[in-house]
Amino acid sequence: MTTEIEFSVWRNQLAEANHIACDKLRYELIGPTGDRRLKETAVAATTGDGMRTPDLGDDGGLKFNPHSEEIDIKHRYQEQGQVVRWCTINFAVTEIHNTSLLDKEDYIFQIGFQLPDDIEPTVPPTGADVSNVTAPLSDIVDGFKPVRAFRVAGLSDQRDAIREFLQSDGDRWGLEPEHGLLLEGPPGTGKTELVMEVCREEFGSVPVEISGPEILSRWVGESERILRDRFDEARSHPSNVLYIDEIDAIARSRGQSTQEHSAQIVAQLLVLLDGIDSKRDGSPVKVIASTNMAELIDEALRRPGRLGRTETFTRLHGDDALAVLHHYLEHIHRHSHQSGETDVSQAIGQLSDNLAEFVTDGAVAPLHRQDVVDDPQQFLSDRTGAQIEHFVQRGTRRVDRRLRGVDGSTQLTLEDL
Repeated sequence: MTTEIEFSVWRNQLAEANHIACDKLRYELIGPTGDRRLKETAVAATTGDGMRTPDLGDDGGLKFNPHSEEIDIKHRYQEQGQVVRWCTINFAVTEIHNTSLLDKEDYIFQIGFQLPDDIEPTVPPTGADVSNVTAPLSDIVDGFKPVRAFRVAGLSDQRDAIREFLQSDGDRWGLEPEHGLLLEGPPGTGKTELVMEVCREEFGSVPVEISGPEILSRWVGESERILRDRFDEARSHPSNVLYIDEIDAIARSRGQSTQEHSAQIVAQLLVLLDGIDSKRDGSPVKVIASTNMAELIDEALRRPGRLGRTETFTRLHGDDALAVLHHYLEHIHRHSHQSGETDVSQAIGQLSDNLAEFVTDGAVAPLHRQDVVDDPQQFLSDRTGAQIEHFVQRGTRRVDRRLRGVDGSTQLTLEDL
């Protein structure tokens, strides 16, 4: 005879086993294609009139197999050489109630939390007769915090600014919410990737996106139509967000435009940002735009109420630069451990001892003992994230060339970078 255990009971056991508070747990429902579906599932658990029920109960929840866990640990670099460990545990979903989701067996319920020092992740033991944990959505979404994606390192100030913009609605002060945010900075500083990550965490999916050059058309009125279609698509999208990359391609100052249709595109964009249509249905689209040539953007677009907020991305220095280096080295470190390769001649993705210590402990001091690079922060200073990624990629190519030689070292060292 099989039995089930309530999620609230099992969650308390999980938190106690890992020496953390229950409110520190983060949750997510991962779909077959890797999309995040927890918020959507919560909304799908509705009454006949489409309103969320106060108590979602068993008819508005899910079940997962507590014996199907897959545990993953990521190291994240913090300021001043501190490294924290984030744990994610995946469980196979067995049932999803009161939703239209198909292929439920392909869904994963994910729990994430920061591991305390010297604690290894532990899943509370359950008897072999316990087949499922029953999780009403009311237990999950109460105080819900999404599992961190960790696709972008550093940029904490910019991340907070984007999240604050997306979460602001103006209701607290009785004002109209802000509609636009402009991200400016050199190429390779992480503008697009950060927008994608924050939207994944906030809404479960990336926003509607388009690149400025994609909007340009040789046909009269076609560019304006593409813009309107993208705004309409964003209005019906779960995120209600439109991301325009390289907006300088379509929004240059009308005084400097050499073609009349360029001014028409700017005019259409102005109307879409704060015209009458932008306020219909009470759900105006939030627009995030990025550029590396902010000085060329038409001034009318940058006034308050349109793209009135600006967040600047700069080249990296200090801890932010080390965090990005740590991010890519951590990928290599995890990959080498997941491969389980014990034959040194076949091993791939190995870090030298000092780089491995940097990944797991944030220890910068051992890096200073290298002859080639006295100060990693000085070496990485004034670089973009893309450049630091290039250094790591270049280092792995050097190791690959050594492996093709005789007695080549399989380890990536700081000198290789």
